[in-house]
Amino acid sequence: RPSPCQAGWRPCCLLPHQRSRAASMRTPWRLTLAGPPVSWKLLMMLVMSECALPPQPERIAEAEELWLPKQQLQDHKALLSDVQLDGSQGRSLDLSLHGALKQTAKHLHAKYDCAVALAFFSPAKNIVVADGYTDRGLGLGRATRKTQPDDLFVWGSTTKMYTAPAVLQLVDAGKAKLEAPVTEYLDDSVATAVRKHIPRIDSVLLGHALHMTSGLADYDGEAYSAAQFSRRAHDFAPLEILLNYVNSSLQFTPGSQQRYSSTNYILLGLVLAHFAGSPSWMDFNQLSVIPAERRSMYNFTRFVRSGTCSQHTPVHGFLEGYSTASIPKQDVWNVSCLGGWTAGNLLATVSDVARFTYDLYRPGGGIISAASLQ
Repeated sequence: RPSPCQAGWRPCCLLPHQRSRAASMRTPWRLTLAGPPVSWKLLMMLVMSECALPPQPERIAEAEELWLPKQQLQDHKALLSDVQLDGSQGRSLDLSLHGALKQTAKHLHAKYDCAVALAFFSPAKNIVVADGYTDRGLGLGRATRKTQPDDLFVWGSTTKMYTAPAVLQLVDAGKAKLEAPVTEYLDDSVATAVRKHIPRIDSVLLGHALHMTSGLADYDGEAYSAAQFSRRAHDFAPLEILLNYVNSSLQFTPGSQQRYSSTNYILLGLVLAHFAGSPSWMDFNQLSVIPAERRSMYNFTRFVRSGTCSQHTPVHGFLEGYSTASIPKQDVWNVSCLGGWTAGNLLATVSDVARFTYDLYRPGGGIISAASLQ
């Protein structure tokens, strides 16, 4: 769920239990694309700068027509079906896949007036292309800086794809149980404050928060939107959000239904900080989800703790509309990039996110156990 800096963003590539929610999410700026079924696995991640169109969730079911003209899509499917990682058949992987990605990036830039970066990752290949300008979108800006393959993009709610496995690592290690109240894993002072504000919080289990079946209301409503846009550079801390912008009543009995709410993932961040022994939420190292021996492979992955997006990346964010606030079309590059902390503060290259997605979901990836992956 986005902060105003990422407004309009909703990821399609969430954890398996969230995929059923895709039809109710906002415009899909991130896709996993693949060719026809072959003997190898392909993961390709897409990220676009924050020049979001008005929410159109029904387009997710029509993703092929949304992203590529029909003939171009068929051409790309035929091209990808010829690609073999072992090089035994078809065209050169480097040339054919790079060409398909480049054509797609060019098409998306022309259609949406956005900065675009596309990446393909496998153990054998890592290909990245870019198109568009990082300082122009929605007809705003000057188009002076071309998008680079190693640009850091603001990923918004894709941050949850890092927070969830970090919690599951605690479960794998026997330190936490999905069936235990989430308050059991909070610092005493934090648990006391949250209980006072949300009296029924003890009925929310750790598994409920992960699956967004807790009943906790989303913090990103009218009051929060108004506050963030009026204090653009202010970094809203986790407890500041929980105690001031989350409804005190649960929306439904925990476990009875599922409803998207980023509040869950702020709460999970506080769980992680508790287990890490962090004296402050700002001291918790979100990169710890990546095994230490592999962390050096992720040189362009950051988790913002403070500051506007303009302080962290040259990629601007262009906002056309916001669901809970009436504001004019604008560049939101100067808005806080904290984005709900463990619910939305990821800053990374498309290549790093593609690599992490591959490592997370492949069997034996080393991030979480096979049982947790299921």
